[in-house]
Amino acid sequence: MKYVMVFTIFLGWFFTADAQRIILDLPTKAGELTLFPEVGNDKNYYYVADKARLAVDESGNPRFSFLRYVTNATSEPGETDNTRGEGGGIVHAVVSLAVSDEQLEEARRELRQVNPDGEIIGPVIFKSGTFGLVSSFTGENGELSSQVVGLGQAPILDGQQAAVSMHLTRLGATLLWNSFQTSTPDISFSFNMTMDGYRLPKEAVIEANFEDLYESMEFGLQAGVGGTGSAAATDGSSEARGTVPVYFGADLKAQFEKLHRDGKIKVTQIGSDEGMDKLLELAYTKLADIMFDRTEAQSTSQMNPEQMMALANRGRSGGEAQQPSSPVSGITFSFSMKQKRRTGTFRMDLNKWTTDELVMRFDENIGNLSRFQGNPQYFHQINTDDELYRQREVFAVVDGYNAADFAEYINFVTVRLKKEHANGEVTHEEVVIDREKFSKKGNNFSMVYGWKGDDNRNDWMEYDHEVLWSFFGDVEVAEPLKTSSFNAINLAPPYAKREVEFQADPTFLEDQEVRLVNVKLYYTMGEKEFFKAISLNPSRNQLSEKILFVAPTDVGEYEYEVTWRLRGNRVVSSGRLTASDNVLFVDELPEEE
Repeated sequence: MKYVMVFTIFLGWFFTADAQRIILDLPTKAGELTLFPEVGNDKNYYYVADKARLAVDESGNPRFSFLRYVTNATSEPGETDNTRGEGGGIVHAVVSLAVSDEQLEEARRELRQVNPDGEIIGPVIFKSGTFGLVSSFTGENGELSSQVVGLGQAPILDGQQAAVSMHLTRLGATLLWNSFQTSTPDISFSFNMTMDGYRLPKEAVIEANFEDLYESMEFGLQAGVGGTGSAAATDGSSEARGTVPVYFGADLKAQFEKLHRDGKIKVTQIGSDEGMDKLLELAYTKLADIMFDRTEAQSTSQMNPEQMMALANRGRSGGEAQQPSSPVSGITFSFSMKQKRRTGTFRMDLNKWTTDELVMRFDENIGNLSRFQGNPQYFHQINTDDELYRQREVFAVVDGYNAADFAEYINFVTVRLKKEHANGEVTHEEVVIDREKFSKKGNNFSMVYGWKGDDNRNDWMEYDHEVLWSFFGDVEVAEPLKTSSFNAINLAPPYAKREVEFQADPTFLEDQEVRLVNVKLYYTMGEKEFFKAISLNPSRNQLSEKILFVAPTDVGEYEYEVTWRLRGNRVVSSGRLTASDNVLFVDELPEEE
């Protein structure tokens, strides 16, 4: 039987700078590249950096290693003598997303054939991404990999790098070791990358009743139509109780499609039905943002082999690249139903520039490394019972943040490791991660301590560590000293990134004589308050914008203020309000007292 294992590292969440104003509806193929035009300027285009490859060092050598190891194993009394030790392998690779100058020049030539005034401005900046190592080979009972360890964030900019590792069983290590002797080893990089942008105005309206949606989705969950967990009961309040339903994107889309067929999600389009599928995808994404909390799908290191196989098979189709899709069309994201529920009617007029996301997948073989197989720098075999090799490498991985965030929020993060050895010696190790180091090392940091009289292997595995975060605005957060025995320290920031989308209906604004809507969103880091602001402009049909900010991980609410500028230079303010929603409609003015 042929098994297809997808070793996926689910990484990186939000890009913190303002979204590039690209038109997602109008991709253009130019040479090997895909281009997207800019909103309001049909001469400017941005290219997708979808060319993955194994990164190289300053000397042009691959940033790759394959360690195959064996540990001596004794037989138990009454068992046949054990002639084979326990073992496995660890594969480590650094991948880069990079478009060559030749590919860019070819794209420029072909673009001029389509648009003589067209100019490529730069790369699309991905909002987030997942990437992994994909391999397929025959194995008895499917015994290929015991766990997957992610060591980096997906690159979001052209030229950036990221690291990934996987831990193989003895059989998996043997098969993959032999596979690397061929010119096309059976291992590839697979990326699922999300980009932000805008949809063209469309004469269409999305409508739904929230009570119908919640009731139907709970019934579908109880009947086994996608999702995990049990349905949450309600007692007339807006707070759900019980286990929170969780869906993968593909399951959630199936639920929304059924609701549309049943007439509970309505999309009314004026004119041709052309593009109805895209309108429905947009409707599902907006409803998902309102009703669900979205996160990266769970790390494969937390899955058993059956879950990994099921996830892999659902996410791939014959190993071929997929067409661009929405976040609710695949397995990149998981969705958990919010405890606080919306009531009433949902209505969204799409006759405006509407923010949206596009998920693109691309794959690339790791390449021919057979010429390096005799070089121990890249392919190395050891017996771990040799004291010469008894050292412990502990990795530090920044979770949920990428290189751009270090320019927006984080000055640096410091990790200190302390190991007290059995012979009384103490090892101190420290890494300081800032933007430059994060980008250069691909979020791949490590500290090492050795074997100093540590005869008890379990005690030797334990160490102490502490973490200090330094954020912009002179905000510092020190985490208390912790003891761990794992080979990776997950650096989870005390502040989580949040995204809120502000929408306005053009008809409502026109009826109320609104000429401009200004929104301020306030957030706190430490004892200091910050704010971000956006504007919605009806005259430009710019009525959908997002604000990205950070908040303490245990705080779901934020404060905001809306100011409407009306005809006659009149100004109406909402004052400071509190909300927790991911999508807010700011097209209804407060009643005058």
